Amino acid sequence: MRLLPVSVICFAAFNLLIGAAKAAPITIYDGSSVPQAQGWGRKTWDGGATVTVGLTTTEFNTQVGLTTKIDNYFSQTSAGNFVASISLSVISSFNTPNDAGLAFSVFGDPSIHFTSDPANNLMIGQSSVGWGDGAASVPLNTGSFHEYAIRYLEGNLDVYIDTPFGDIVAGTAVPVLSRANPVIYGLPGVIVFGDNSWTTVHNSRYVVDSVTFEALPEPTGTLLMAGGLAGILFRRKRRHL
Repeated sequence: MRLLPVSVICFAAFNLLIGAAKAAPITIYDGSSVPQAQGWGRKTWDGGATVTVGLTTTEFNTQVGLTTKIDNYFSQTSAGNFVASISLSVISSFNTPNDAGLAFSVFGDPSIHFTSDPANNLMIGQSSVGWGDGAASVPLNTGSFHEYAIRYLEGNLDVYIDTPFGDIVAGTAVPVLSRANPVIYGLPGVIVFGDNSWTTVHNSRYVVDSVTFEALPEPTGTLLMAGGLAGILFRRKRRHL
């Protein structure tokens, strides 16, 4: 049987590894209609938010009537490691630890209103963003549109703001918040955003442009694949000695 040249095998291995690292991000919500119209689930209490659809963005308002309103949107994806982001601007948002007027998480649970682990939620307030348990935060003018990205990689969480997906995937971007080996009560890969406040004080009003998702190549699988190709090359070399 005719064997492939070593150069061909090397080229194939290179393209296989590079191709795995170049999985393109996908938009799972584009703001041009209500989330349910694009496959998202919804959990509400006390009627939920009023939703106003614009040309390319959608406004969510849980402050209508000054009653307690909970309004969350869930989209379930399938990936071991991934990056998810939401692009939004805040009109008003008031958060306290364990009471999120506006939060974004990659550990949702469609059976409840939000995750039961605020430590893993990214709270987006009026002038700062931080972990839902108040452990760490960074100041930010959230009234402007920003893209808030969360990377889940090998059990660790990293948060980025206005950072290209390519840099996050490549590992060259510096996160603004990090959390190692978080305890997860929700389901990894269930993207959720919305209001989880049980009070009339901490409700929110915000405008969403898009939600984006990208699966990351599994490091273990990539190493095994590379090792297998290296083994083929080694056996070929020995055969020709």
